[in-house]
Amino acid sequence: MKIIKNREDIRTLIFLFLIMITRLVFWWYSPKYFFIWLPFIVGLVFILYRIKHNQIHRSTFFSTKLNRLFEYFLSVFTGTSNQSVHIVHIINHHTEINNDKDWGNTNKFQHSLEIYNFINYIFYTPLNFIKEKRRWLKKNRENNVAKKNTIDSWYISLTYLVMIIINLESTIIYILVPNIAVQLVLVSFNYFQHRDCNPFSKYNHSRNFTGSLLNFLTFNNGFHSAHHLYPAAHWSEYKEIHNKINRHIDQNLNETNLLFCFFNLIITKRVKISAYGDN
Repeated sequence: MKIIKNREDIRTLIFLFLIMITRLVFWWYSPKYFFIWLPFIVGLVFILYRIKHNQIHRSTFFSTKLNRLFEYFLSVFTGTSNQSVHIVHIINHHTEINNDKDWGNTNKFQHSLEIYNFINYIFYTPLNFIKEKRRWLKKNRENNVAKKNTIDSWYISLTYLVMIIINLESTIIYILVPNIAVQLVLVSFNYFQHRDCNPFSKYNHSRNFTGSLLNFLTFNNGFHSAHHLYPAAHWSEYKEIHNKINRHIDQNLNETNLLFCFFNLIITKRVKISAYGDN
């Protein structure tokens, strides 16, 4: 009897298991030099968010109960419910794709100094997500997503309460702080994927990162144009889809290295579509 829908998600389950065990080890033993370990833990949580992202688009298991259990672990080890991500990402972002109605619109800040825009964006956007999500929940209380979000928020809180009772200090520094810090990484990634792209273009609304290591760790999330065009596709198919549509994409929007993109976009502002076309 098949349990998972796509055999490629064996990698997903292995990653989830290893990251959960690693985070529990850090929480239980609470090693010294927290700030040295923090970037590593935040990186692990970022990968979990990529798994969560894939789950809200296309569930991993055939069984509803297994999917809910899977989502429980993802929620607890990231600090936000899957329904919360569903609201921000699918209901808003995939509908608006970086236009003025997108809560995470990367073109909101237009100062001449791009590093200033970037810093403003990464601190403003998580707070804006919270504000807009609360507004959406208030208007849609009877929506199934809203109801599930309430339930999930309770079990996340109760789990953290138990962890706090067991070890307050370790829960704060090795669970809660990384979960909060990763929000800055998530919105930074969104910034690079959409800043100066054309929100009205069929193919040029996103920037793509084609490096092998990044896409291995993020489950092909670097192929962002393919994801927005075919959000129901399995993550393992994104590279193939990208190769098929690549001729339509402005090649300035294909980057092989995230760090080079950071330098080019933030420091020199080389990577840019200056005029919106029809593609």
